[in-house]
Amino acid sequence: GGRAGGRMPKKGKGKSKGPSILVDDMSLKPFGFKMSDILLTPLGVEVTVIGVKPDGTGQPKLWAEFQSGFQAPLEPTNSEEFSQQGYKRVHEGRHIMRNKAIDEDKKKELLDEVDWAAVMPWLSGGSNEEEGEKKEDPKAAKKKK
Repeated sequence: GGRAGGRMPKKGKGKSKGPSILVDDMSLKPFGFKMSDILLTPLGVEVTVIGVKPDGTGQPKLWAEFQSGFQAPLEPTNSEEFSQQGYKRVHEGRHIMRNKAIDEDKKKELLDEVDWAAVMPWLSGGSNEEEGEKKEDPKAAKKKK
């Protein structure tokens, strides 16, 4: 491969703005994350991966968007540094709920984990299961005789 390092001839015009943000898997791979991954920073703040952009020295940095909409590069430069510094990828369930593109198996697993009574208290009211149990009581009593 005798190509010059990662230069794309298409993007000639945008030089005045500085390097454009890269969103392809190849650029993100060294960081160990994918586009739109939600990361938990060491400060306990959730950020969303928006791509990779070189800093002033040309060192590629993973850029993330904070919940306030503020976009900034994250310090670590590779996946080891991310884990050492305490960055974590948020549980898969959060991604699923946000993306809404759910395959059925994952949906079922997630539904099993959810405490619906806590999420939607009105569901725990008169559920059919409770009524069913009451009806079975007299049957159980009859069997004993």
